[in-house]
This record gives sequence, structure tokens and C-alpha cells, in this order.
Amino acid sequence: MPSKEEPSFTKILAILRKAISLKELKHSWSRESGFSYKDLADLDLGADEVEYLRHMHKDGLLIESSVTTLLSCPTCHKADYVAIMVCTKCGQSSLKKENLLEHKAGGHAHPESAFRTADGLVCPTCGKKLTPADYRILGSWYVCEKCGAKQPQPKLTFRCLADETLFTETTGETMRLTDYKVSEKGVKMLELDKQTLVKQLAALAEQKRVKLVKGFSISGNSGITHVFDFSLQYGNHIYAVDVIYGKDQVNGSSILACYAKLIDTNIKNYLLISWPQLSPEAKALASHYNIKVIEASAFEDIERSFVAFLEELQKMELSQSVQTTGVV
Repeated sequence: MPSKEEPSFTKILAILRKAISLKELKHSWSRESGFSYKDLADLDLGADEVEYLRHMHKDGLLIESSVTTLLSCPTCHKADYVAIMVCTKCGQSSLKKENLLEHKAGGHAHPESAFRTADGLVCPTCGKKLTPADYRILGSWYVCEKCGAKQPQPKLTFRCLADETLFTETTGETMRLTDYKVSEKGVKMLELDKQTLVKQLAALAEQKRVKLVKGFSISGNSGITHVFDFSLQYGNHIYAVDVIYGKDQVNGSSILACYAKLIDTNIKNYLLISWPQLSPEAKALASHYNIKVIEASAFEDIERSFVAFLEELQKMELSQSVQTTGVV
């Protein structure tokens, strides 16, 4: 994603909702795909994934919950390499690690090689055969088999497994991997965006030249005036539409409330748009009461389904026009 291009609003909302449901977005790594956020895979962010998250963090929608800094290859920028130990004196990589062992009972300390025999570990001072409980490791060092130099810590060189570039801590690059949580600002954005969703759906209806009236209201048999989020008009027919927007799955009580409104108003043409998806109970009730539902946890899915619905309305209007005039 070019640096000047901002993430789409629908993508931002989808990421926020996913992050809230997971409590935290954690990075993962595999040799095949490198570093990514597996929990966002179904959002199809592709190569723009990290840039989306950085942009949202910059805008205060996400906060860093933890950061891991890695060394990476300066040529291919991957963090897939092996560490090679080299002698600090001669630069060769023929090193042997030596532990300093102490026989606890007598307090005798010698290099591990002095304890090791064909029969296992034997104290070179008292001759007792040792079990793991009889000794402890006091420390360790490395011995170069080429020049004999002893050193507490050899120098590290890294070899990239992707392109075989050799680099050190100084010449290598750093890679910053971040886990995120949703900030208070991000939560507030989700709480307020039902109006934005209705606005976007209204724009889609306008593009398809379907008449839309926001805040459509009608009096019911009970005398109560019921308000729908908007209505869609095609020919002489009107479709009432409600949008249910919540943080979690829409439950059955929301479906019952919609059905009660339909019974009181005798409305037959009705569409319910649900974000996120319906709970199993809500789906069963919607099916039982024959309520037409568009549901999704990504705005692209809702928009795609809504456009398909609008196109179906246009086909119905055209069909009615043909039947009335007899002209194709």
C-alpha cells in the first residue's frame, strides 16, 4: 500500500471488530510466509496488512500491547538465519564449549572434561562417580580448537538462509514486531459507526438509482409509530429496511423485536441488515418468521449483498414494467 494511501474505512472497522473479539492481535511467523497476523487472514489485507495496523496505531485506534525486536538480513530483510560462533582472537569457527563443574560434597571444581570418563562423570579429586544431584555447573567458556584461546563469549556472525548473506549485529537490520489492542478511541469508532453504515448503504442505493428515504416511519395497528432506518422504493412497492449494529452476534431478542414491528404495521416487504452476524438462535427465528436478512462481519460482504439485493429490485421493477406496457 503506497504510503500516501490511507486504509479504507471498511477495512479499518473490520480490523477493529476482529481485534475486539480476540482481545489482542498477535503476530506469528512461518518460514513460508514470514511474519503475519493469522487472525486477520480472512480479511484479505494481503501485503498491506502491517501498513494498515501501523496507520491505525498512528491514528490512535490501536495501542501497542507488546513489541519484539529482531535482527534481520540487510539484503533480503528476512529474519530467517543461523547464528555462527567465531573465535574473538583468530576469527575461526572451530569452538568447543567447556563447563566448570563443582563436586558439591568436597567443593572440588574442575573443567567438565576432567570429570568425564568412560564410566560417566567421576570426580578427579576424590574418585567418586557422580550423579546429576552431586554436582553443579559454576559457569562455562569456549575454547578455540585452532588457536587455543579461551573466551567467555565468542563473537556471533549470522548467515541468512534465504540468500546466504553474512552479517553481524552491527551490519544487520532490525525488525519490529508488534502486538496490538484496540484503544478507547477505536472502541468509540465502532460504537458510532451504524450511522456511517446507513450512509454508505444510502450512497449505494443512490448509485443504483433506487429511491431511498431515511427514517421511514409508519403507524401500526396499535397506534404506535414505528421507525425504520430507511425505505427502498421500486415502482409502487416499498421495502422497509432496518440495520442492527452491535459488538457481538445479534441475538434472538432483536429478531423478535423486528417481527413485532412487522406484525403491527402489516409490512410484507422487509429487509434486515445485521452487523455482525446473527447468533444461531437469531438465525432460526429469522428463518421461522421469513425475515429476509443480510448479515456479515465485513463491510465489503454487506455492501456486495446489498448491491445484489438492489439489482434484484431493479429486475423486479423492469419485469413489472414489461407486464404493464407489454414493451421490452
